[in-house]
Amino acid sequence: MSEQTMKRGAFFFGAGISRASGKPLAPEITQSALDEQWHLATDQIFYPGPAPNPALVDSVTPAVQQFLSAVNTIAREYIGELSRTPTPREPQYEDLFSLAHQVFRPEIDHTPNLAVVEFLRRLRTETEPLHSGFKGGSSGGVGFAGLADTACDFLHWVVHNKLTADEKPRSGLDAITETVKHVDELDIFTLNHDVLIEAQCRADAVDYEDGFADRHGELLAFNGWPERTRQKVRLFKLHGSVNWYLYDFPGWARQYAIPDKDAFHSHDQNGTLVRPADWKAAFLSGTVVKEQFYGIGFFGDIFAAFQRHLAPHKHLICCGYGFGDPGINSRIYQWLCDRLDGSNRLVVLNQGTEATFFADKPYWLQHLHEQRRLILVNKWLQDCTVADLAPYFDN
Repeated sequence: MSEQTMKRGAFFFGAGISRASGKPLAPEITQSALDEQWHLATDQIFYPGPAPNPALVDSVTPAVQQFLSAVNTIAREYIGELSRTPTPREPQYEDLFSLAHQVFRPEIDHTPNLAVVEFLRRLRTETEPLHSGFKGGSSGGVGFAGLADTACDFLHWVVHNKLTADEKPRSGLDAITETVKHVDELDIFTLNHDVLIEAQCRADAVDYEDGFADRHGELLAFNGWPERTRQKVRLFKLHGSVNWYLYDFPGWARQYAIPDKDAFHSHDQNGTLVRPADWKAAFLSGTVVKEQFYGIGFFGDIFAAFQRHLAPHKHLICCGYGFGDPGINSRIYQWLCDRLDGSNRLVVLNQGTEATFFADKPYWLQHLHEQRRLILVNKWLQDCTVADLAPYFDN
């Protein structure tokens, strides 16, 4: 089939598409981090619930949660000052991660972020009883910076635990695999860390390329996406995944990989145990701060592939994304402007009124809508049939 007659589709997904499958969204994850019981185990991993051995006193987790509560209070003030809606949104874990990350960075950066100086000063003062003498955190740091760094680790583990808990059956994703039957190529770009899309594809016997195809025993190492496609479906997880880990492969390299089974007890082709270099799964958190990784290293490669594979498409079907990531937004906007005739279109699946949709969105989306370059479809992905989506496939 010639390139001119091929039919292509492109999806862009955010966390909202996982709601039907029972995955918690940002508000639920934030509430868990602030209010539910967690403990730091001897392996320096945070787990839900009380410590199994009451004889081991965990003073770190209570300090971290009180610290994040203080961050949350200040964040609520800031959001209230900047809100464009009568009822400001509540802070979410992404905000808390970003703020905590930015206050410990000046301790180690030669060029500190001057924009956070006043926030840093206030937070340091208000949390002095928590960070004075703080030690034993998961990062090994001490004092204020050690507490802030450990708070970021804690949030990472809360997200990981909440997204990997299997509570409800997968639901609402059939339109993805149904689309595969009606196109010759499908690119799926997602910000989600969960593995629901992969599970949906496997359940419907849909093969896909996710950038991990270099087999090393019980692990698939990252080697990118070939120029000539091997499978009809390509999956790009721009913010990482709960099943990606950085491994030290003996005699070969340090590389990200997906283990077949247990992430911490996988073996290479020689039967040698391969240990993760970092025991945390490779996914990004933190409004603004995660953008620092978009152009470098492993995630830089993923974002380069995102832009390269998005370029041929004239329509991008979006669902579940709130347009709250400036780095993602700038790349989508760049793609919209790539064709001189302005023929690229952003299609947003969103059930509700236009006024509600635009109320808290970036102004450029309203401008695109006025130019008829943004198309709103009054349905969620879970309610769509292929007939709803087909007008936005490219020939």
